[in-house]
Amino acid sequence: HETYTQETLDIMAQVQFDRNNSAHVCDTEMLVFAVWSMEKYGNVSPFIQHLLFNQTIQHYFLCSPDIPWEYDPLRENPHDREQLFEKYHVLLEKYQFNYTILKGSLHERKSLLSARIGELKNG
Repeated sequence: HETYTQETLDIMAQVQFDRNNSAHVCDTEMLVFAVWSMEKYGNVSPFIQHLLFNQTIQHYFLCSPDIPWEYDPLRENPHDREQLFEKYHVLLEKYQFNYTILKGSLHERKSLLSARIGELKNG
């Protein structure tokens, strides 16, 4: 992993925030940056907090860590997945964001995801 600073994280968050404005589905948004910043630096910058509360995410899908971890060059935490899951879960509850937890087999996750998206599309 390349070295980056908390200021670099703010810049990355701004770029991602701008990209997400025209997206229908986002894999990485400001809640991810908030958790990432807490993990890496022990706090969340006021800038990322501002972006978090000014994004237009209607629903979150939080993946349970009940499947095997797979390597990805951007992933830094293979051994504390449950702890990270809980951090996301706590923030989703704290900020009263709408979310669905995806768990179980890949087939079960896809089925739940498809059903929930259908519900969201139909109001």
